[in-house]
Amino acid sequence: MYVAIIFSSMEREKRLISYCQFIINAINIISKTVIKKDISILNSDLSYALFDIEFDDEIFIHDSLACPNYNCTDIVNEGESDCSCDYTDESDCPKTNGRDPACEPCPSTFEEKIDNILFKGDMCKGLGGTTSTVIPPSKTKSNLKSNQFDNSSSTEPANSWVVLELDKEQTFTTDKIIEFRYKANAKECMGMFLKISPLEGFPMSYFGSLPSKDLIRFISGSSLQRNAVYNICPSDNWEKQDHFTYIKSWTTDTYYIYVEPQQVQTTFTIVLKSYQVPNDIPKPEESLCQNFLDSHRCINEGENTFGEPYGQDQNQYYTFQVFEASNYFFQFPSIFLGNFIYISDDDQIKFPNKNNAKWIKEDSYENYLTLHLEPKSKGEPLTIYLCVTTFNPTNYSFTITREGILYQNSIYSQSSQQGALLLLSSSRFLSPRGWYSLCIDFADCKPFSILYPRQDINPLYPVPVALYDAADFDYNGVNPPNDIVLNNTFRPRSYQFSFLLSFNNGKGISNEYLSFEDAKSSKLEFLNTISSSNKRPLNLIVDGFEEITVNSCDYLKYKSTLGSIKEPNKTPTLQELNDWRYQLGMLELNDNWIACNSKAYDLLSFKTMVKNISTSSCSYHFNDHRFSLDPCCNSTLQYYQCCNPRVVQIEVQNYQDINKEMVMDQCIDFDCTKSALEEYGDYLSDDKQCDVPFYQSTQIQLASYNALRSCKPKTPNCLTNSDCSKYSLNNEVVECDLYTRRCLIDIQVLDREYVACVINKLSPAVLYSFSDKNTTSLNLTEITIEKYNQHLADDCISGGSYPTRTTYKYSTDTPYYGYYPINGCLDESCLTHYDSAFDYQVSGWTWEPEIDIKECSGFGFCPRLNCNYNFKYGLSEYNSTSSCEDACDSLPSEFCGYCSNNKESACFVSTENTKQSCEEKSVCLLKNGKYIQGVTKEQCENENGICSHPCSRECTSLLQSPICVTNDNSMNSCLHSKNESLDQFEWDPSYHFCQVLSLTSEDSCVSSGYIWRDCTKQPIDECYGECRLRDIACKNKQECLDRGGECSDTFYFSQKSSIYYPTGIGKCVRQHTLISPTGVVGCQTDENDTPNGCYSVDPIYFSKKECESQPGYKWWGSARNKTDCISQMGCRILDQQSFTNLPFNYKFNEMDEYQCESCYESFNTWANKFNWTDAVWFSGVYKQLNWISNKTYVQRDIKKVFSYQSFYNDLKDSTGKIIANLYRSQTYCKKERNQNTLNSIVCGCSFSDYYSGNDSSNSNNIRSLDESDYSSRKCFTSSNPLLGLVRQCNGENSTLSFAFGKIILPNLFVSAGCQVITVSQLSKKTYTSSRADTLTSNFVSYQKPDNYGVLNQKEGIIGTLLTDGIIIKSDYRLSQVLICFIFSENPQISKYPVFDFGYIPPNQSIKPYPMEADIFELNKNGTTYKCIESDVESNSTFFLMNRKEDWENEDKQVFDSPTVSLLYILATLFLVTTLYGIYQIIFITMQLRIDKKNLNTSHLLIVFVTLFIFLRSIYFFIMPKGLLLASPVGDYILVVLPTFLYFTAFSLIIVLWFIIIFLVLKNNPSGNLTKRLYTIVFIVNVVLYILFVSIVIVFQLTKYTPNNECGSRIIIEAKNSRAQTTVSILYAVIQVFLSLVLSGSFIYLGSSIYMTIKRNKLTIKGKLVKIFVLTIVCSVTFFLHSIFILILEATNISSIALSFIGLLLTEVLPAVCIFFSYDQRTQLNEYKKNCKRENSISLSRKSNSIGKKEGSSTPSDKSSSNIDLNVN
Repeated sequence: MYVAIIFSSMEREKRLISYCQFIINAINIISKTVIKKDISILNSDLSYALFDIEFDDEIFIHDSLACPNYNCTDIVNEGESDCSCDYTDESDCPKTNGRDPACEPCPSTFEEKIDNILFKGDMCKGLGGTTSTVIPPSKTKSNLKSNQFDNSSSTEPANSWVVLELDKEQTFTTDKIIEFRYKANAKECMGMFLKISPLEGFPMSYFGSLPSKDLIRFISGSSLQRNAVYNICPSDNWEKQDHFTYIKSWTTDTYYIYVEPQQVQTTFTIVLKSYQVPNDIPKPEESLCQNFLDSHRCINEGENTFGEPYGQDQNQYYTFQVFEASNYFFQFPSIFLGNFIYISDDDQIKFPNKNNAKWIKEDSYENYLTLHLEPKSKGEPLTIYLCVTTFNPTNYSFTITREGILYQNSIYSQSSQQGALLLLSSSRFLSPRGWYSLCIDFADCKPFSILYPRQDINPLYPVPVALYDAADFDYNGVNPPNDIVLNNTFRPRSYQFSFLLSFNNGKGISNEYLSFEDAKSSKLEFLNTISSSNKRPLNLIVDGFEEITVNSCDYLKYKSTLGSIKEPNKTPTLQELNDWRYQLGMLELNDNWIACNSKAYDLLSFKTMVKNISTSSCSYHFNDHRFSLDPCCNSTLQYYQCCNPRVVQIEVQNYQDINKEMVMDQCIDFDCTKSALEEYGDYLSDDKQCDVPFYQSTQIQLASYNALRSCKPKTPNCLTNSDCSKYSLNNEVVECDLYTRRCLIDIQVLDREYVACVINKLSPAVLYSFSDKNTTSLNLTEITIEKYNQHLADDCISGGSYPTRTTYKYSTDTPYYGYYPINGCLDESCLTHYDSAFDYQVSGWTWEPEIDIKECSGFGFCPRLNCNYNFKYGLSEYNSTSSCEDACDSLPSEFCGYCSNNKESACFVSTENTKQSCEEKSVCLLKNGKYIQGVTKEQCENENGICSHPCSRECTSLLQSPICVTNDNSMNSCLHSKNESLDQFEWDPSYHFCQVLSLTSEDSCVSSGYIWRDCTKQPIDECYGECRLRDIACKNKQECLDRGGECSDTFYFSQKSSIYYPTGIGKCVRQHTLISPTGVVGCQTDENDTPNGCYSVDPIYFSKKECESQPGYKWWGSARNKTDCISQMGCRILDQQSFTNLPFNYKFNEMDEYQCESCYESFNTWANKFNWTDAVWFSGVYKQLNWISNKTYVQRDIKKVFSYQSFYNDLKDSTGKIIANLYRSQTYCKKERNQNTLNSIVCGCSFSDYYSGNDSSNSNNIRSLDESDYSSRKCFTSSNPLLGLVRQCNGENSTLSFAFGKIILPNLFVSAGCQVITVSQLSKKTYTSSRADTLTSNFVSYQKPDNYGVLNQKEGIIGTLLTDGIIIKSDYRLSQVLICFIFSENPQISKYPVFDFGYIPPNQSIKPYPMEADIFELNKNGTTYKCIESDVESNSTFFLMNRKEDWENEDKQVFDSPTVSLLYILATLFLVTTLYGIYQIIFITMQLRIDKKNLNTSHLLIVFVTLFIFLRSIYFFIMPKGLLLASPVGDYILVVLPTFLYFTAFSLIIVLWFIIIFLVLKNNPSGNLTKRLYTIVFIVNVVLYILFVSIVIVFQLTKYTPNNECGSRIIIEAKNSRAQTTVSILYAVIQVFLSLVLSGSFIYLGSSIYMTIKRNKLTIKGKLVKIFVLTIVCSVTFFLHSIFILILEATNISSIALSFIGLLLTEVLPAVCIFFSYDQRTQLNEYKKNCKRENSISLSRKSNSIGKKEGSSTPSDKSSSNIDLNVN
């Protein structure tokens, strides 16, 4: 509860507690911290600020026992015999052993009459012997509703009672009511203290001196979430004539105590204590308090103060002055009805209320408060201001005293639930915005809650009120989580509380109460109710909270926390599943979870983005003025407007990438961790992917309830036996009961029909769950018989004219006197009339039989008298069943009449008294025992009959003539007037009006200001007082059928619903406007709710004129005909907000038709507010009278018959299992995406923490760890996240939605009847295109498919995957499944114009291929789906894809067309160059073979260049066909080897030129030029080819071999290893180095040769030009080659254009230049010329030079010769 009020100046200045004052309080604050925690649980999002205050001492809470001063007169004085009654001994009850025989015998029974109800009971049997009897209501207005106590005490205790002992605390666990007893001490005036503290569950409790829950004190109130504490004092026994009450409290005899669980099992402790009540010693008059405020009454200490307000929510004010510092006990017992107490100690707040009081007690019952109070600082008394507000009109008493006992309770000694309950109302939250918030009881603790101190602050147990309305969640039934999940270890010396910053319940209701920054600067004020160990109260205000964060992630603790949550079985009940869901949700507040989640979060990077989303959540802050105007924020407006989804812009944290450096540094497997982090990042970006819409579960359950309601049996009307023939059992004749005109049907016939009807209307899933069978088809007849037999139970029944069986009532023991009766129900699917009591969380509602089967023998029926004890409507004619039986038995044994059968039918009784005269007469029998004599059969059947409903009504007078009455119909004013003017006025006690006797004409009456009452002229909806409504019967059949009937609004105009209103009088109604404490728009507590508005429980206005003179009110009268009835339309909604209404009931709101039918996913219908029942004409039946005997009293029997309630419970549980399965799907999905994924991340990234010393707290745990605990194999196990599961049954359609699509399952037929279908996600990233680089891939790269590409059988690229895939698993084959993916536009429509579905067959690892499916679009709520209808084998995979049209004939293309063209051009250029080289080699061969010329360097050069070019040509010819795609050897031979041949060839030129320069041209002598030449060439090439072999071997043997220990979780990317990357770089470096060396060498050596020849003026024709060209071309091209290689390696550019130009310039051009420079044709011609010249020279030398040595030559000749060998 929070209160918006600005603090008074005194409040702001008062008690700003300093450190010194902490010392005065003898307790010091050690720390005060706050932490922010967010959680998503049960489809709700909550954000909390959690506070912890640590003290240097333990804190304690006190219970108290105090009574007003009182002088007991009923106790046993000394010397007197103890005649009190002891009912605690089962073997001697009432106890006589040891009792003084002179004492009066103790009564064994009791009898109490309260208003019109008679209570009887057995003092020993307890509740088992208690009954209540409804007495016909008197004509006077009662203080209580007539059926308030109608048999509400029929619940039987679990066993016999338990005898309690004083001061002994005991613990009990039960799912049935337990009875306790205690014999009071009759010799002392003892006050009694009883405390019942719930450990699990929240039971109701009762305490008093009679064995009747109705006549003793009880605690339920608006909420049961509290400790039940009673103080029973002798002053509580009021005298009825002074202060009305029906409660029996204090006694000297025996106390009776009852503890009753609510729906679920409960565990509680109970303790009983007592103390001596102080005597009431008269005080001197001067010491009595004096009233100093006219509006307040002063209170004397210790006195019993009485208050008697007479209106609803009436305030009475009191003052009490404190003169001495002490503990003061404020005791407000609930003797009659409850009240609210508001207390202030601020002189500025003299009229405390809910909005400004410092202390508030709103427990409805038994309000106790102990405060330590002191006078003001200057010795002035402290004035306490009290306001007592009555919830309903009631008298009350209370006391303020110092005479009492405090029972100190250590928080440590309590359970978590007990401790939380004890701490209620111990402090209040002071907001920096000027309002404060209180936590009075759990149902009111929102947004501020006081918590049980734990090591981990956790506000989720007991369940917070914010989750009370979570869909399909019973907060009362939640089992406490284990200590590991909750970290329930008590935190000593700690006070903890929470503040709910914001919440969104997932159903369109959200609130933001406070920002975290504001919460940090808030204050907490202790309210004097907590003390330290020395019993000094805490009286301080705490502020300055320090924000903290959780510690580092501890994997061992985290793992232990996760492991502590056990999954439910495969078919859990809804409660079992909710326990699991709740514990999984609670993990998100566990410190271990938060720390490890934070660790994972740090490994991710997010980006804040503005996103358009469709949402029904609130978009405004709580303080924004638009908040109150938006129905999605202000839930009150949803009574008038729809909260529909709308598109809003919100800021979201969108996952971007992982922090790679942190992952590589902290985690054991980068790839596996990356996969898990990506999954987790996607989940954090959209954590609603798994949510189940609450609409879906409600729809399933509502269908079952509708089946139960629509099939409820109705006994058919009849005229003859033939009308009943179809209800025959075993071919017996079914008779028509002419008395009631209903068929006398055997009860089991209707019951079997009911079961069959329900089973036929159930959905297949529910039916399979209900039947619990695994079969292809269900035999509905067999199930009907089985279920009928399964739910047979003993019941008290009767047949005949008035068949009766056990029916139930739903009622509350809260004395809320205005609620509508809910009775006559066969089971809990009973429809109710919506009641304002449901809006106010009035609890203590019980569902129980209206009669006790043990009392069956007391009920019966007399066929002749028609007296029947009808438990639903009371007695007929007789006041008890015994008088009916006695009267029946006293009748003559024979009579004249007609009975439809000889069993239990009611009989028509004639006045004929002889057999002869009887049997001679025939009569016309009418309905309900009436008959007509003296008519013929034709007249009887055609002219006589009775209509089931009247045709109209009229207002008649109970007096003989009109009268004059006063305006004020109150007895007091009437008697007062009578005393002043004798014989002028007369009060009529029967009809409650004051008649003016002296005025007998209308003119004199009206002129005197009075009312002339002529009933015949009164409208029927203003007929009251001495006027009464009279039904006008229909005259004939036609009038009956045309005008007769009844509108269902009659309920609201009968005394059955409005006991204080005359029957038929109109209601003065107003619209539903009041906002109840639960936030529901409705009526006030003293008003009744109707579809047309609210009206006062007590009549205020009796005419339309009076009513409509009041603003906002209108007069509503009952419908007079069918048109009036069905013309009233309204918006009927499902009641999903009240906590106490029976499930799945309805009410009407204030929406118009447009609003009503426009609400998204609602159950709203624009419907008739009331229904019209057409009248039925029952014609007369002509029968001869019979002389009848032996028609005696018929007693009801106990027989085994069908139990509707048992059947309902069975069906409810079966439906609950379907809902549980729905939430199981959601929970598994979230668990997979959230907790399992986080577990993988934490596991994989925690090992380094333990071994790096990052977390010193873990040092003790290191020895217990093994590195294997953190292996990828153990950490990463999941790969395909679960999207959801559904239990699909034969004959049922269902839908399973997920983030990017949905599947719609049609009617299925499987052998097991039902099967579980799961849908998992397969990431399209699995098909990310990647390929490992080779040594040549940067040279000319193969074309890669598009990301997520799809290939055909020819491995042609035909399309891409557009969405992630789904894997559908089922037990059996599915037929005609509708598979839909969310997608709108084709992103590559020009390339892949066709939408299709990709398919992977079951259990195959192939890539998806197109289905060529017929795709169609679905549009829902602005979302476009691409869908197909297909049969599905289990484990099949589907994707949405786009593709080419002629996809099957698409050939494999490793390059695109432009690339292929350039490759073939290159191949052709290399081929032409190769042919040129081959042509050269032919000439070389000719030289070697023909001319016997020796092999020289130039020959080798030509051969190597030709081989290099030839291999290149082959490579580029076969490369476009993809033949080398998977052949590294081919790459090595055709690419790498030619590169080395390329360098070999050109190295030959460099070596040759080196020799020419240094050995020839520079005249360096050489012994063996040829040998040296070949040695150099050989060494250079050996080095080159060693490098080649080394590079190839290392590259081949160091392939990337990923260590994938996380299965298919990650996509193994084809890539190079680091060693391969290094080798590839080395290979490029070698090429660059050699290219630069060769470039430099060509520049140096070529220029040297050129300059030497030119300088020496050698005449070498044409050769100088070739040397120049070769030098320029080779030096430039090799320099370009180095740049080309650098570009390819450094930039990873894959451009065929670049490669084309680079290869042309750096390989083709140098080769052509070599062939040109060393053209063998030129060399051959030169060789021939040289031969001729040498021959001529030789001849000349022989003739002219004798003695010259052979073989000598000149240097110039040698040079010329060598140059000729190498440059032609």
